[in-house]
Amino acid sequence: MRATNGRRRWRGGGAIGTAAVTVGLVLGAAACGSSGSEGIAGSSTTVAGSTSVPDGPDAIRVAIVADSEVPDEVIDQLDARGDVTVVSRVAEPGWTIEQLDPGFDAALAGDADVLVYSAGANSLLTTGIGGTLDLLQARVDRAKAATCLVYVLPSSDTSSLPEPSRTQADDLLAGFGEVTDGWGVGVVSYPAIAATMADEGQRFYAEGELGGFHPGTQSYGRIVDALAQEVAACR
Repeated sequence: MRATNGRRRWRGGGAIGTAAVTVGLVLGAAACGSSGSEGIAGSSTTVAGSTSVPDGPDAIRVAIVADSEVPDEVIDQLDARGDVTVVSRVAEPGWTIEQLDPGFDAALAGDADVLVYSAGANSLLTTGIGGTLDLLQARVDRAKAATCLVYVLPSSDTSSLPEPSRTQADDLLAGFGEVTDGWGVGVVSYPAIAATMADEGQRFYAEGELGGFHPGTQSYGRIVDALAQEVAACR
């Protein structure tokens, strides 16, 4: 079982408050220009460019509740693995923590072994970083009491922001990551994946006007591998 570390609380104000607004504008824009998906249950889906593998007898049953940070294609590719069965999904771009709550509640009430949860980016503009983390903490505590939780930590390309907003936003996103590290749950860190890809001369983010708010298709394989690793750690 994962150990739960201390909690770090963030409060808006001064430079941090300004950075919170910047991050909210950056991450919250993920609500725009994305297509949603209907909740479905199933297993082993064939996706473009890959072949599904029949689920093994010990496949881990996974429920997914997510905003646009976990695209449908990523969910399909995870489900296509023989060691994972996606038994339910709610993937709704632009939805806030509260809007995802019915799906979250249903996932906890279901029979999944693991809950993959991505939420918070779209709540920053209305609740701020402190309020968002408080909302997430309450749900993380509930999930930890019911199942094994894997949280998806969002990222954003801040390279086009002027200083000092860029540094403030980067620091705030790093602080967000420190808080999630203290939750005692599995974390799939998009900033970490983005940094690794950047070191290799590759871009994590999608292209286009809103590309900096979402992972690009070239990063999907790494995201799926990271999700599978954290899901397997729940055994």
